[in-house]
Amino acid sequence: MLNDGVCDCCDGSDESVGWCPDKCSIWAAEASAEAEEKMKALALGKSKFNEYLHRGVAMTAEREAAAVRAKAELEHLEAVEKEAEIRKDQLAAKEVIMGFPSYPLHFSCNPLS
Repeated sequence: MLNDGVCDCCDGSDESVGWCPDKCSIWAAEASAEAEEKMKALALGKSKFNEYLHRGVAMTAEREAAAVRAKAELEHLEAVEKEAEIRKDQLAAKEVIMGFPSYPLHFSCNPLS
């Protein structure tokens, strides 16, 4: 409202001349400083977010690569185990054909055992 004794405008133009001081530059400086602080906080937050995002992406890629390597190693070991089982069965069959016992023989260097 005009001429109500309350300085609503920063330049005092809503009241009689001289009633309200011109505070536009002070308020503008305060608003600018506040906006600058908010922008700094926002930039810092964005920087931290990007840092954590890139770190998370890298960690995920490392873990996925480790899982692929572990799976490949497991598949290799399962193949080796299967080959060993096949070889064991072949040797057991050969022992039966040749008349060797199918149980393991135990030898000891101790003459008392």
